[in-house]
Amino acid sequence: MNYILTNLSLLCDKSAKFEVSYLSKGSGFRVHKDLISALVSFGGALDGAAQEFTNAFDKGLSPRQFVDTMRKQNKLIPGTGHKIKSRNNPDMRVELVQDFARNSFPSTKLLDYALAVETVTASKKDNLILNVDGCVAVCFIDLICHCRHNSQE
Repeated sequence: MNYILTNLSLLCDKSAKFEVSYLSKGSGFRVHKDLISALVSFGGALDGAAQEFTNAFDKGLSPRQFVDTMRKQNKLIPGTGHKIKSRNNPDMRVELVQDFARNSFPSTKLLDYALAVETVTASKKDNLILNVDGCVAVCFIDLICHCRHNSQE
């Protein structure tokens, strides 16, 4: 089913509620989800990127160690790579999300980490860049982790 994102409410209140509202195309009904469920429902790349980058960062792995670990496990790094875009031909959506996060969020530690990973992956192949799914995922994690009422969960 196709959805249009109609509202993204990030409410940092005592309950640390994050809500995403969708309007179903054609049917007119509205779907409300918590932020994590909404992230997961967008697809595997967002969820996978959020999990993999967060796990590596929390373990204290350097970007090189993270890339090497994923390679040894014969796993692709979710949220990286693009068929058309490259370091020399960047995806403007990624640039816009990065700029917004840097100018609006209290901290972009995970975004900075993901961009350091991109430096390692792009040195191997020019199109192994942080894609829009990866960028959105790590920025959401940065936002969630730095909401003053949010716990480590």
